Amino acid sequence: MIHTAIKTISKTDASKGAYVPDWDQQMILEMAGYSPVLSTDNRTIQILNARTGLEMRCSYYNAIRQDGRGPESRLGREIIHELVVGHVGKSLSLAFDGHRLTASHADAIQATRGDLSPIPDDPNERQMFARRIRAGQPEFRKIQMSLWNGCCAISGHGPADALDAAHIQPHALSGINDPDNGLLLRSDIHNLFDKGLIEIVQTSDGPFIRVDKRLEDEPYMQFDGQKLRVRTDGKQLPSTYFR
Repeated sequence: MIHTAIKTISKTDASKGAYVPDWDQQMILEMAGYSPVLSTDNRTIQILNARTGLEMRCSYYNAIRQDGRGPESRLGREIIHELVVGHVGKSLSLAFDGHRLTASHADAIQATRGDLSPIPDDPNERQMFARRIRAGQPEFRKIQMSLWNGCCAISGHGPADALDAAHIQPHALSGINDPDNGLLLRSDIHNLFDKGLIEIVQTSDGPFIRVDKRLEDEPYMQFDGQKLRVRTDGKQLPSTYFR
C-alpha cells in the first residue's frame, strides 16, 4: 500500500524558496523515517522525483520564525527547483510505499490513485495514525544503541550522531517496535537498506550482507558477503521480520 498526502503549492512556497509540508505530508515524511533538523544542520534527505525518476537531495528542517510563532517545518534545495518554482497552484504529492519516498505533481499520479491510501480525515483516526508512527521511537533507538554497542551493524563504525535506529519492517506500516525488528545503521547505509541496495540475507549459517551490483564501484561493496555483526546480547538477528 502507498500512503500519500497532497498539498497545493502556494506563492509563499515558491517565493521564499522553502516548501512548507502540511501536517499530512509531515506524517508521510515521518513514515519514511525523516524528522526535521535544526535550520543550521546541513544534512539532506533523498526524495525520488517521480517525473524524472531521479533522486533529489532535499533539506528538511525547522525554521525559527522571528514573529514569536513556533518553528516551521520546511523542505528545501532540489525539490524547490524541480517541483515548486514555476508550479504555483499545482498540487504536490508526497508518497511512501514502505521503502521509498516519492514526490510528484498530483496530476502525474492519477493513473495509480487506486493504490493510494490517504492520511485519515477523522481527527481521532489522525491522532492514532500519528501515535502509531511516533510511539516508542526514542526508546527503540536507545535499545538498538545498546544491542549494537553504539556501532553500525554492518560497518561496525559510529559515531552516534551518524547512526539511525532502522526498522526492518517499516514501523509506520507494521507498528512493530520489537527490538528484533531493528538494526543500528549508519545513515547512508540506512538509506541504501531502505532502497533494497543493501540487504540482510538469512542463511543456515546466520544473517549475511548482500550488496546490489549497482554499487560495485562504491566502497559499500566491501561489505558484500560479510556476516552481520553479533549483538551485545550474544544473539544473531532472527529471521522473523526479514522480507
